[in-house]
Amino acid sequence: MIGGLLAGGVAYGLTAGAGTAPRKSEPAAAAHGGSGNGNGVGSGNADERAPAAGSRPPAKLTLPDSFMGLIRNDDDAGAQSVRESLVTKNPSMHATATVYEDDEGSDNAIIVSALDADGTTSDEDARQFMAQQWLPTDSAYINTVHGPISTFDPGPFGGILQCAQSSVRTDATDVWGNHINNSVQCMWADANTYVNLIISPGVSGDSVARGAAVARKFRDTIESWR
Repeated sequence: MIGGLLAGGVAYGLTAGAGTAPRKSEPAAAAHGGSGNGNGVGSGNADERAPAAGSRPPAKLTLPDSFMGLIRNDDDAGAQSVRESLVTKNPSMHATATVYEDDEGSDNAIIVSALDADGTTSDEDARQFMAQQWLPTDSAYINTVHGPISTFDPGPFGGILQCAQSSVRTDATDVWGNHINNSVQCMWADANTYVNLIISPGVSGDSVARGAAVARKFRDTIESWR
């Protein structure tokens, strides 16, 4: 479990969503073709079986300095904590976490946890990994539940894209004294990338469909074939 992340003046409770990804097969020789409300991430307990190689070539993630008018902030203490945890749990993968936020102190923010690997995994492992990320969490520190999970067109990179409303109760309060915070959470998993987005109501408008559109736009921005 990873503790509160402060972004855009808002406290975001996080657990280890996209925490430990499925193991990858060795990359194939032909696998090279042309990253006031709070939010929570579902828990991650990914399958540790070594999967068969996927049929798609691996992709890479490159996070931009800004997105939809929000500025990337790698120096946020919460983002650093998430990033360190991802690196520790996935030493063989490229891992990062950051926050995109405005400079007005509003709740316009997107929290990003991202992993990509040099090898590929199977579609079945990607599906299992995604299902485990949506499991609720319940502990003395944080409770995360999700609304109905909707599957959306993942776009040209394939895989699975899913989004849902998330509600998080934390012991700590945000800057407005709230213990219960809401967001739209979107995740995608494919042959070698796993990305988790926490999209604040200021960006998503509390709409799962709009959150999915933001996720697709973000994916189109950061993902490319190797």
